Amino acid sequence: MCGFADDEEIFQAVKAVKDDNKKIVERLIKLANDKGGSDNVTIVVLEIIETPKTDIAEIPPLTISNGSEAAADLENDWLKKINAHFAKKKQ
Repeated sequence: MCGFADDEEIFQAVKAVKDDNKKIVERLIKLANDKGGSDNVTIVVLEIIETPKTDIAEIPPLTISNGSEAAADLENDWLKKINAHFAKKKQ
């Protein structure tokens, strides 16, 4: 989806079928193809059933665009925080 649709377009495509993972995938692939995507579009849907309480702040949604160094840096910062959190729990 990177580079073909922005966050709002993705949100609107998913919003109406948010409880049906298969339809989410179908809609996002159609959106990517309609926006000029190649024939090798990959969509991953992750359903989170339950989350434990944590002291990690909520992670704001982010889309990593092609060539977006700032977004990649933000993602790396969050991954470091998450890894540090779980490393503390193992001790």
